[in-house]
Amino acid sequence: MSYWKLAVEQFGKIKRAEIELAPMTLFVGDNNSGKSYLLSLAWAVRTIARDTVFSEEAIRKLQSDAYDKIERQVFQSVDMVEAGSEVSFEISEILPEIQCVINELLIANKQTLLKVLFNSDSVKVGNIILTMPDNVTGRIKIVREGEKAIITYQKSSATFSNLWTTEKNAELFERKKILCRLFLFWLIKKLLNVASGNKRMIYLPAARTGFMLTKDIINKFARKKTYDIEIEMEDKTETQPFSRPIIEFLDVINELSEEQEGNEDYQKLVHFIQDKMVQGNVEIGTIAGKELSYIPHGQNKHYPFRTTSAVVTELSPLLLLLEHQKDMVGLFYEEPEMCLHPALQKRMGQVLIRLVNAGIDVTTTTHSDIILQHINNMIRLKNMNGNQKDYGYEETDLIGKDKIRVYQFLNRTDGVTEFEELPCGENGFAVPTFNNALDDMMEETIQMQS
Repeated sequence: MSYWKLAVEQFGKIKRAEIELAPMTLFVGDNNSGKSYLLSLAWAVRTIARDTVFSEEAIRKLQSDAYDKIERQVFQSVDMVEAGSEVSFEISEILPEIQCVINELLIANKQTLLKVLFNSDSVKVGNIILTMPDNVTGRIKIVREGEKAIITYQKSSATFSNLWTTEKNAELFERKKILCRLFLFWLIKKLLNVASGNKRMIYLPAARTGFMLTKDIINKFARKKTYDIEIEMEDKTETQPFSRPIIEFLDVINELSEEQEGNEDYQKLVHFIQDKMVQGNVEIGTIAGKELSYIPHGQNKHYPFRTTSAVVTELSPLLLLLEHQKDMVGLFYEEPEMCLHPALQKRMGQVLIRLVNAGIDVTTTTHSDIILQHINNMIRLKNMNGNQKDYGYEETDLIGKDKIRVYQFLNRTDGVTEFEELPCGENGFAVPTFNNALDDMMEETIQMQS
């Protein structure tokens, strides 16, 4: 099975890398090798790119033969449709042109995307390329209802108003051009599964404990305002401390409330984390600031977050999102093993697989050989056809290797990152950067004991 591919050139320490955005994508390898950079960019193309790279304004400015062909196809279809009728065409008729337009927009707007992403002009990229999966098929249908055009593709539809409100050819031509831009904007979001509306793709940064303990202070003095207005401080300076993923993360956490009900499909996973990992519940306060508290199982006492253990503060963002965020379609998770005992790292591997099986794409950086080994075990168990109960697992704990991609990042002596995709063998994914470190330590131990 193939998925969208993201390729970059001359991006930080990465000379060139290409990743496939599978339901589970893992970045492993050395510190300071570019894993978080690439994770941030993968998040950006699925979120903020909709308002920068692929916006209607960006499409309007594009001068492209490929776009002209798409426009002709849409014009022809609109001209053919009559009131109450339907016109359709295969997406394959314009798929090469859509692919071309996506990358033309990326080339034209790549630095704007990075500036918004990192809140800085200092990060540069030579090139960004997105490649469609092989399985993009289906028909695009256009229905005319009065002055509206309703366009449908793969069970999703969009309504475009005021198309046939005039008899004047010049005005109708301009309305059709606007329709084409809006149509392409909508279709790219659909094809890329870009987060919009209620659908959320959420970035969980590595410094989760710090943000959860200080979120109220951050909300009061800076956070999102650093992008929008100048904050008046005593020294009259402007505070710009965070990148866009962190700002979005703090926004999402701040929006949650006890009144919000999450997706029913996530509730079993919520109970798993509560019972097997944090051994209690996390609640959101109802007063201003929404202070968080922890209630251990078997107690009625609420403990402020500043008095709880790191496992609670580290896992609370994920737990709260599953409890109170209804429509998550993706998680970009930095080092999910942070602060976890090896036994809980195994549990985290279980959580990541269950997230994928609940329909949430997971892209993560990790230094945990335990998480990867658990994933390998579940791949093997999946191939054993129904024996999971003998080992204490359920169907939702298993995963097929076709849903997973693993990429390794290694620091070279010349300052460039060596990047490679790791294959899945008979025993799962072998990660040299993990195995070599363990082998070196074991060899050292043997030498000391001899």
